Amino acid sequence: MSRNLYKTDCHFCRGEVVKEEDPRPLTLGEAGVYWQLRDGYSYEGMICADAKCRDCGAKYLAWIDLSACAGYGTRSQTNPGGIILDLSFRSTFNDEPGNEDMPYYRIEKIVTLKKHPWPRCAKCGEKKVSENYCPNCFDTREVKP
Repeated sequence: MSRNLYKTDCHFCRGEVVKEEDPRPLTLGEAGVYWQLRDGYSYEGMICADAKCRDCGAKYLAWIDLSACAGYGTRSQTNPGGIILDLSFRSTFNDEPGNEDMPYYRIEKIVTLKKHPWPRCAKCGEKKVSENYCPNCFDTREVKP
């Protein structure tokens, strides 16, 4: 079973996951049986932070740096910027959530579609290829309304 989600956005709503604290070492209590060296791998020395989805409130453990962990150090780079590299659920240190990790809110995303006329060349009146380029006359002046 996997510990991590292989993603940095919310599992439930795709919202932005943000750190709730400064990066710190993973504790034995958080890692549980995965703290011990097992098959050449351990999470002892991992730098992490409690994190939460900005939109739905789901709780995560943000993975920041595994370079000091046995088995991972040779494949991990240090992360002095403290950016989130991966996530697991906070209460389970796993890719499956515990009840406390579940979202506070169900998110409904609504898309608004606004249509605007395509920009036209001020010189010839034809549609431009891009905002600032007309292939017919190479005009880069203001567009006609």
